Amino acid sequence: MAAACNTASKKQSDVGQKAAEPIVSYNCSGNEPFWNVRIDSSAILFHHMDMGKTFYPYRSPVKQGAVLTFESASGDSKIVVKLEEKTCFDSMSGFEAPYTVTVVRDGETFTGCSDSSLNPRKGGER
Repeated sequence: MAAACNTASKKQSDVGQKAAEPIVSYNCSGNEPFWNVRIDSSAILFHHMDMGKTFYPYRSPVKQGAVLTFESASGDSKIVVKLEEKTCFDSMSGFEAPYTVTVVRDGETFTGCSDSSLNPRKGGER
């Protein structure tokens, strides 16, 4: 897969360092109940059908191995979004995404799939 991470060429000092530019946008989602997270250079937007929308300030992610982690807070609300370079298949739309995502928002965990502006999803409905 073209999105595979070649860790052999990385130096040990690169582990846990802030990810380099360019800023890429990510579109994360999950089902039952439906939720999504949109990450771009201006904000992290969490939307849940029962909880509404919450905007969080963008913070540069940290990359450790094949996992990219975004952390932010808005008032008393905190969010952590972990994108793992692991193929994910959406159970409702059938699309194939290059990332498996785990979102922890105020102690509640959501799992799903994600694509990015540089690595879009394939198949299914968009």
